[in-house]
Amino acid sequence: MKIKQSDYDSLKRELAAIQLEKIVAHRAFLLSDKCANKPKDLMMRLRWDALHSLRMGNWMSENLYTYLNDEHIDTALKQIACELWPDTFNAATMGK
Repeated sequence: MKIKQSDYDSLKRELAAIQLEKIVAHRAFLLSDKCANKPKDLMMRLRWDALHSLRMGNWMSENLYTYLNDEHIDTALKQIACELWPDTFNAATMGK
């Protein structure tokens, strides 16, 4: 991963505040008939929706996007999601 350890730790600390129940409920919504725009990559959508729910846009612009692109950030998000919510995000579901 290209992300600095301090930035990774900051992301993980902030994401850890999101309860698993919210992730599971959001996943259920995205899979339901109520969701008009079904995501092509459900796991990626969950990772980025979780990140955006934290409203860290300014911090991301000032810290992450100065040296990372979305692919680099998503790699870190995959790892963090597997660590925080292993039953929902695991190696088998990361590409789905």
